[in-house]
Amino acid sequence: MLKIKIIACLVFCVGFNAFAQNLTPKEKAVFDDIAYKRMQVGNYEVINKWAVPIRYQVFGDVPDYLLKEIDSTFNQIKALTALDIKRTTDNDEANFLIVLGTKDINMLSKNMLKYLNTFGGHYYRTNKKSEIIRVECFLNAEKYSNRMDIRAALKKNLIKCIGFFKTTDSAPSSLFYSASNTKLKIDAFDSHIISAMYLPTIKAGMTKEEVDAILK
Repeated sequence: MLKIKIIACLVFCVGFNAFAQNLTPKEKAVFDDIAYKRMQVGNYEVINKWAVPIRYQVFGDVPDYLLKEIDSTFNQIKALTALDIKRTTDNDEANFLIVLGTKDINMLSKNMLKYLNTFGGHYYRTNKKSEIIRVECFLNAEKYSNRMDIRAALKKNLIKCIGFFKTTDSAPSSLFYSASNTKLKIDAFDSHIISAMYLPTIKAGMTKEEVDAILK
C-alpha cells in the first residue's frame, strides 16, 4: 500500500509539472502580463509568490455563501499550487487577512488603509527574496448590488493576492481580466497560469528572462 501511494504521488508530481510547463501561447502571453511586479522604481520586474504557509482569517459577520466562496477558492488554490493553506481564528497566526465590510476595517493596518477605494483594495508585504509573507484584503460588500458580483470580486481578489498583482486586457473570460466579468470559476486557462507560477523551479525574485528558460 505504501509503494502504491509513493508511485501515485510521483505520477501526480510529474503530471503537475508537465501540466504547468506546457502553456499555450495565449496562456503565456497572459502570464507575462500579470506575473511580474516592480517593487521600486529602477528595480527589475520579478515574480512575487508565497513560499510560507498561508493562514487566512475572515473578519466580521460574514454570510455563509461568502465564507463558502472563500474556503472553496482557497481549496482550489491549494490543489493548484501545493501551498499549505488553512483557515484560522488566531490573530497572531493569521498572515492573510480578509475583511468584508467597513464594520471591521479597524483590523487593517495603516499601510493597508492607504490603498483603499470605494469598493476595496489589498496590501501585501514581501521579504528580501520577494516571497509574499503577508496580505490584507478588503472588500466593501455593501457596495455590490447582488451576490454574483460580490462573489466574483472576492474570487478575483483572492487569486490576485497569491502573486498576480497586475491584470490583463487580452483575456475577457479570465479571472485575471482587468474589468469586471462576474466569473466564478477557475477554469483550465486560469488553472494553467496559476500552476505555472507555483512550479517548484520558479522561485520568487526571478525575472522574466529566468522564467522564460523554464516555461519554454
